[in-house]
Amino acid sequence: MITSIDVAMTAPPKRRMSADERRETVLVVAMGEFARTVLQGTSTEKIAAGAGISHPYLFRLFGTKKELFLACVGRSHARLSDLFTQAAEAAGEGDRLEAMGHAYVDLLADREMLQL
Repeated sequence: MITSIDVAMTAPPKRRMSADERRETVLVVAMGEFARTVLQGTSTEKIAAGAGISHPYLFRLFGTKKELFLACVGRSHARLSDLFTQAAEAAGEGDRLEAMGHAYVDLLADREMLQL
């Protein structure tokens, strides 16, 4: 008979996430929270819980709530810039502004990114 102790002893150990991986997880959770409740209404405790980390560790990763918010805004700007660049490049010699406009309209479905 196999017991839970036997399974636990043979299961491979869980790999700990790196600080960069945890930062990524926090940013994903924080973008959703900031999009729904803006800077002042967003709870850092809720972000930490959603990311599966402690509240103090959230501040070790980002320093302040404002720094976390600015990291989210920076990510949104980078995504928009990348989207426009890709759309313009894909248009080739065609109408690049029109291609960028279509890409933006498609992006409107991502409410978290645009509401941020």
